[in-house]
Amino acid sequence: MNTPEHREQVLNQALKYLEHGFSVIPVGRDKKPLIQSWAEFQYRRPTKDEVHQWWFELEPVGVAIITGKVSNLVVLDAEKGADVRTLAIPQTPTVATGGGGKHYYFKHPGRDIQNATRFMPLMDIRGDGGYVLAPPSLHVSGNNYEWITGLDTTLAEMPEWMDTKLQKTTKIQKKPLQTIGEWEAITHGVEEGRRHDAAVRIVGKLLAHIPRRDRDSVVLPLLEAWNERNTPPLPNDELWNIYDDIRERHEKGEAVSDVSSKERKLLSVADLLAYKPTTYPFLIDPLVPHRGISALSGHPGVGKSWVMLEIAKSIASGKPLFRKYPTLKGNVLVVDEESGLDEMWKRAKMLDYKEELPIFFHIVCGFKLDNEADLARLIGTVRKHDISLVIFDPYIAMHNKPENSAEDTAKVMEAMQKFNEAGAAVLFVHHLRKDSIMKFGYAQALRGSSALLGRLDSLIVVKKITSDDVSDEIQVLHEKARRGKREPMFQISLTEENGKMLFTDPIEIEPTKRKIEQAMDAIAGMFEEDTELTRKDILAFVKKETGVGEKNASDGLRQMVRDKLLVEIQRGKEKHYKLAIKEPGQ
Repeated sequence: MNTPEHREQVLNQALKYLEHGFSVIPVGRDKKPLIQSWAEFQYRRPTKDEVHQWWFELEPVGVAIITGKVSNLVVLDAEKGADVRTLAIPQTPTVATGGGGKHYYFKHPGRDIQNATRFMPLMDIRGDGGYVLAPPSLHVSGNNYEWITGLDTTLAEMPEWMDTKLQKTTKIQKKPLQTIGEWEAITHGVEEGRRHDAAVRIVGKLLAHIPRRDRDSVVLPLLEAWNERNTPPLPNDELWNIYDDIRERHEKGEAVSDVSSKERKLLSVADLLAYKPTTYPFLIDPLVPHRGISALSGHPGVGKSWVMLEIAKSIASGKPLFRKYPTLKGNVLVVDEESGLDEMWKRAKMLDYKEELPIFFHIVCGFKLDNEADLARLIGTVRKHDISLVIFDPYIAMHNKPENSAEDTAKVMEAMQKFNEAGAAVLFVHHLRKDSIMKFGYAQALRGSSALLGRLDSLIVVKKITSDDVSDEIQVLHEKARRGKREPMFQISLTEENGKMLFTDPIEIEPTKRKIEQAMDAIAGMFEEDTELTRKDILAFVKKETGVGEKNASDGLRQMVRDKLLVEIQRGKEKHYKLAIKEPGQ
């Protein structure tokens, strides 16, 4: 069992392997690496700190040794039933796998050694870019990997017969597909760069010939068995995602070609009118649509993260947000790349999170939505844990694309749409541009390309009104609602009492007050340090940019003078305004 005691044993052994010169990574019960990408550890060994962090965060059931030059290691993997009696295998470190097989460890010859599947009956070779599980990892059978001959025995040179057979096998596998039959070649396994398309073709072929009732029990196991022959195998999350996608298309009657693109259908008006639109409820009505993409935005320090975590808590508990907005109960995944573990722990405590809440966290794990492997792993997590809402905080940390590029923004949005297709809504936390609200409005003030706003189903803006030692007054604006009506602006208080953070019930802001504040926001955006404007110019600008009439705009202008934000200057018959100069210490 994967008990704390077992994990500690595996950790201690992993550190010993590291001292022995092996590159190691953590693995789960399915024998797959638990880290986002293990490619770099094919070229460098991890540090002790990295290993300790993996075991703390990921709770692996086993340790894998990466084979190849990095560990000076080649492994002969003989499965149960493999006949090794006639083979000249020298004395060398040997492992019993727990499933009846054996791993024979040999010294790497210093030149490229490819992985090879079934280079002899029931025997594989793990070389450069491969890995093997090592003692005391837990085998799927429930047994542990164990040393038959330990590492105190010197690694033997790779046997000549093994090297000769390997070279013949790899020559065959490198032949062009057409020379040995395309499908036959694919079933032998393919290398990185061809795995995705090959998986799509295999799933499509199998689904076309396997009855629907047998698909999960037959097709998926066959796909997983084939994947083991790839160099290296696809991550399970990505493999399952391909299977689910192609199966869904089959069940909908869509054609699936040998490549991964969807069938391009030509619809008539009759086809269009006969279509039955898919309707999804709101996770939080009307702020967060299910299977949609929403943004929670505002300037730094206005309380976005508190609101975000309260949204997560409301959906996970099924209780109305701020005791007003109806919630559809579901599981939540928070991908945090900003707060860190200490701050997230503190906020969860202060918001009175309970252990039973179905909220899952990835905290500062470096996920990137424009990374194929990262995206596949997150989608796999959504499917595995039946996630209803995925929260990304902040948006800017979730990709490596230039944020002002419309083309690159569209690609990030397409990645987010994958979560919708997997059954989850997306909410990301994002900043507003500095000093741009009054020029463009809250919606257009989102940092980055305008393509971001165009793709959103809902935009929620958080604005701090007042703040003191114990509470913050926050305004919430529902700036965009693709589905349904926008919620009127409302105000809430965030108060700290006895170490807990509490939200008050929302109060709808009166329409007149909203217009005055909108005018004040627009006026503030007109001024820089040396700007001086006439009353006539100010009112005309506010009318043009916001639609707020002269009376409300005038009220806002007077309020800004009373609040000593602006100075009113009489020049002849015309009133002029400029920014108030704050005295030192104010």
